[in-house]
Amino acid sequence: FSPSFLQHNPYDAVDIVRRFLKAIETDNIDEIKQHLSGDFILRAGATQPLNKYQFLDVLVAMKQSFPALTVQILSLRE
Repeated sequence: FSPSFLQHNPYDAVDIVRRFLKAIETDNIDEIKQHLSGDFILRAGATQPLNKYQFLDVLVAMKQSFPALTVQILSLRE
């Protein structure tokens, strides 16, 4: 997110990340989609880069395979 986005958004960067991670934990695909830009590319943690929809497919498959999957972040700072 760009700094100008944060100036016009009621949520700070840490809150945005928390909301995104909560959406993953609660299987809220619509919320996850809202947090990913149309040109999103995941370049780490995969054998090849994944676009937004490929990432969502992998995420859904992981959640189906591991229903208790959670994301734990020890510390978030702006």
